[in-house]
Amino acid sequence: MKELLRAGKFAAVGVLNTLVDLGLFTLFAQVLGWDRYLSNILSYGAGMLNSYIWNRSWTFRSRAGFFSPALVKFLTVNLSMLALSTAILYLGAGLLGLPQLLVKLGSTGVTMVCGFLLNRLWVFSDGEEAAPVVSAASALLPAEAGRVWRVVTGVEDYGWRSDLSRTEVLEGGRFVEYTRRGFPTAFTVTAAEPCRRWEFDLENESLAGHWTGLFIPQGEETRVEFTEEVTVKKAWMRPLAELYLKKQQARFLADLRKALEERGD
Repeated sequence: MKELLRAGKFAAVGVLNTLVDLGLFTLFAQVLGWDRYLSNILSYGAGMLNSYIWNRSWTFRSRAGFFSPALVKFLTVNLSMLALSTAILYLGAGLLGLPQLLVKLGSTGVTMVCGFLLNRLWVFSDGEEAAPVVSAASALLPAEAGRVWRVVTGVEDYGWRSDLSRTEVLEGGRFVEYTRRGFPTAFTVTAAEPCRRWEFDLENESLAGHWTGLFIPQGEETRVEFTEEVTVKKAWMRPLAELYLKKQQARFLADLRKALEERGD
């Protein structure tokens, strides 16, 4: 609910920015007859200042000073959006001869969406409390619990994993997995109940979190339940984090099922 409220505030500020931008552009270009490009720069600049003031103090309640790194990021994003808005205006009204108010409205929509994404994921991400991403997956596997346990926890025997190039076993229940591209993730085992439960902490340069695996015997088969909870370190990756985790879990289970079907140990 907190995040929904924050998104609603951001959207409300965006509407206010649009009114300020369009209102001043109409005044400068239509009423006063000023040059359309100068009018666009002035009206967009006023909307940009309005956006920073309201988002800093109301939407995100930043404790940083007015002149902070966020201001530099904000100006970078919005100057880029200004260039995009001006280019659209030049193409639509200048070259194609379309009504400039219609073109201005269209450019406002484009820059509003782009600006929202960049501000949400980059400008005001510093100091924002990142909610952990949780993803769970389960499957009924064609093997008894002992076999499933040995394959899953056999870190040194990684050949069945299609996503790994190698592993490195360290002391103290620690190990490192390397992806096909050589990207490392460090793991520390925190719980190991043979054929029942395996847990570990994990961390790499993009995320940190905890993984829990449950092994539930069901006759000659085993139901596994894997839950992963991570905090994403890079703000721009947060919207994709859950999708990434689900994809990785599905790949892991597919590899595991294939390994159990092919092996007889």
